[in-house]
Amino acid sequence: MELAVVTGQRVGDLCEMKWSDIVDGYLYVEQSKTGVKIAIPTTLHVDALGISMKETLDKCKEILGGETIIASTRREPAFHPATVSRYFMRARKASGLSFEGDPPTFHELRSLSARLYEKQISDKFAQPSSRT
Repeated sequence: MELAVVTGQRVGDLCEMKWSDIVDGYLYVEQSKTGVKIAIPTTLHVDALGISMKETLDKCKEILGGETIIASTRREPAFHPATVSRYFMRARKASGLSFEGDPPTFHELRSLSARLYEKQISDKFAQPSSRT
């Protein structure tokens, strides 16, 4: 979830991220929906949540360290986006939080990311991520 918020990327793109995509302090992502290629600095941080891209990546590597950044403890090479969404739903339910209307989905972390960066940095930074 931290990686989703700190990068602002779609679940499918998160599942495809590989360690080899990190070069010279940037995580290079080709967005599957649009084909747009972006470089996300590994120095990013979300002050409101006290999380940073570097620390989040370090945790991912320490826990599993597979080929993909988000890895499974099973032998599958990468998580499927539906699996990530399902785990998010389970974590949301386990939190005990209640919601008016429909509970948030994993995809809404993308919107949260845009709003947090908009407050922290500027409107210009958040605009591309806010269009989903």
